[in-house]
Amino acid sequence: MKSVNVPLIESDADLRVAIERLKDVFDAVEGPEADEAEGLSIMIQDYERRTIPMSPADPVEAIRFAMEQRGYTWSDLAKALGSQSRASEIMNRRRALNLRMIRALHAEFKIPLESLVAEGQTGSAPRQKAGRKRYAPGTGVPAAGTYASVVRETKSAFEKENS
Repeated sequence: MKSVNVPLIESDADLRVAIERLKDVFDAVEGPEADEAEGLSIMIQDYERRTIPMSPADPVEAIRFAMEQRGYTWSDLAKALGSQSRASEIMNRRRALNLRMIRALHAEFKIPLESLVAEGQTGSAPRQKAGRKRYAPGTGVPAAGTYASVVRETKSAFEKENS
């Protein structure tokens, strides 16, 4: 097998050149062009991993993805979250995940904790009617303000219990 020289990608201009070359050799099955396609793919992936920030997935989207990829059903989700209505509230973004739910989804659905407690990515807390107090999800304690503060408190409590 002959070695193929694949250039290091260090800038967006290098990336564009590499992508154009990959388009030319992508369909190669054997030989130097196939080896070049594989090398270019690895270098492009490495450059993107180094330069494109990846934020944790939105909790609801992470749950949907896990259900789709692993074949979980709505009843599996309801069991993990406590009830069908609770699952519906979570998936329709009317209720935030509490610590017990986060633990259950992490343990049973193997969803990364970072995705389940991602700040500011699940939308805002449910709209409240005038005069009604907002409560932290799963508690009788008035919320400290925004949805993000509730997520921070939940994440902090989880980290304290697991340290």
